Formats: sequence, structure tokens, C-alpha cells
Amino acid sequence: MKNIILLIAMLCFFADYSEAQAQKKVLNEADKLIGVNLIKNPGAEKITELNKLINWETNTNDNNYVSNYGHIAGEWDNGCNIKCGLPENAGGNYFRNPADVAPENIKKTITQTIDISRLKDTLKIREIDFIYSAQIAGFHCDEALKCAFGDLKIEYFDSAKQSLKVYDAKKYMNEFHRVDESEGADSRMHKFEKISLSGTIPDNATSAVVTISAEQNCGYTQESPCSATFVFFDNLSLILSKSKKK
Repeated sequence: MKNIILLIAMLCFFADYSEAQAQKKVLNEADKLIGVNLIKNPGAEKITELNKLINWETNTNDNNYVSNYGHIAGEWDNGCNIKCGLPENAGGNYFRNPADVAPENIKKTITQTIDISRLKDTLKIREIDFIYSAQIAGFHCDEALKCAFGDLKIEYFDSAKQSLKVYDAKKYMNEFHRVDESEGADSRMHKFEKISLSGTIPDNATSAVVTISAEQNCGYTQESPCSATFVFFDNLSLILSKSKKK
């Protein structure tokens, strides 16, 4: 009888040990995605010879979604830095998202799909939180209801490509600022500011689609057309962190 009890105890021990090892392996896979920026080409530094963004998809064939600082008059001057509105650790380029005047081109998007399928098993036993952030700037407009806006969005999908959860944050052009002349810089320059989203990754999520976009908000009509404008983005980041066990 003692031998049987001992055998049962040993079997239970090894079963618990095997389960613990399996969970440890799952968590180790998740660790590879924790605490690192999952967005590729987050500062628009990588482009093709035709000025197309690498690692990003756009919903039009335009090639004006990226520019380098100092190239376009009225946005930033050559040699600009934080004092004239650039974000910290800015590279040479920035995302330049147009909000066109024509009704058929009201919204243009820049998207990237991120594979998080390695989290699938981890999400069964532990919550994973995220912070999706970017630096954003644009032309100031005094009337919120007649201005364009920039949109930061992340959408999670399961393996069947079904949407599970959408998070988004908008910043309207009446919220944009120019550089303060007291900082010793040209006040024509736009000032980058942080915009961010945070939350918990939904169960069964295997991919995340991050989007930046610009959209008109002026109620376009032939008699009262919108003014063409741009929203600027830089230094995008998607960082995951472990949360509580389920």
C-alpha cells in the first residue's frame, strides 16, 4: 500500500512539474516580445528609392507619406532639433500624413501588421498589457469642428482575422502647437507632442494592426471645401508588459 501511495505521489509530482515546465516554456516565448519596440521602421527612416515606406502599407499609391526634416518649407528648417519642435532622438525623416480636400480622399492611412501569435498560449494564463505611442504634430487650427485631426489606432485580430478589440486616440488641429519663440526657435515650426494608447491584449489575439492617419473634419461641400493639410508623426512605439496571472 505504501508503495502505491508513493507511486501516486511521484506521478502527481511529475505531472505538476511537467505542467510548470510547459507554462515556463510558454512564458519564455512571450518574453521575446516583452519590453521591446515591436514596430518596424518606427521613425520612417527606411524608404525605397521611390520614397515608399518600408514595413508599412498605405491605402493609396501616393509617395508623399514621408519626408526628411528641413526638406519642405514651413514645416521644419534644416538643422532643427528639440528647440524647434522635433521629438527627442529624432532621425532624419518623419511620417507626413495628408488630409486631402477631395471627398474621395478624405482619409489616408499608414498601417503595419505585427505578429503576436507567440503570445497565444501565454494569454490563457497571464494578462499582457500594451502601450502604443507616437509623437504627433500639425498645423494649428482654431476651430475644432472645422479642422482635420490625427488618429492613432491599434486593432487586435484572432487567427481567423476576426477583430477582437480596437483602441484609438484622436488629436485635433486646435490641440496642435507651434514652437514658443521664447525657446529661441522660429515660431513657424510645429511642436511634436506625445499621443498614446494603453490597455490589455484580448484573449486569442494573434496579430495587431497599428495605424496612423489624418482625416478632414470640416464637412466637405463643393461650396465650402476643406483646406488641404498634413498631420506629422514620428517615433512610433508598441511596448508589451506582463500583468497579473489569470
